[in-house]
Amino acid sequence: MPEGDTAWGTARRLHAALAGEVLALSDFRVPALATRDLTGQKVNEAVSRGKHLLIRTDQHSIHSHLKMEGAWHVHPIGSRWRQPAHSARAVLETAATQAVGFWLGFVEVLGNRRSSMPRLDSMDRTRRG
Repeated sequence: MPEGDTAWGTARRLHAALAGEVLALSDFRVPALATRDLTGQKVNEAVSRGKHLLIRTDQHSIHSHLKMEGAWHVHPIGSRWRQPAHSARAVLETAATQAVGFWLGFVEVLGNRRSSMPRLDSMDRTRRG
């Protein structure tokens, strides 16, 4: 099972690749989010809170958890995926980079700075001071 340091490292990689960039594509491959489109939104940050990952734009937060087998891979547009396409749950693209969440335990799109888990919100307020 991925531990907190894995989530922290993943958040750092996602932040380095996406922060400050505008999403050219967002493709959520879970039924509840199939019609959600964040294209055109600028990514502000990617952070971890415990084992939870949050990718934030001005309007939304993408909340995911790796659970047992999940992973986010970051690579240049056009690169071959290292996991099968059917295991992708979220695809985020900028002009040059693609971030793909494979086998995610869950993924949800929330209103900015809101979470379905109030504890995440309180952890966030504590760290931001």
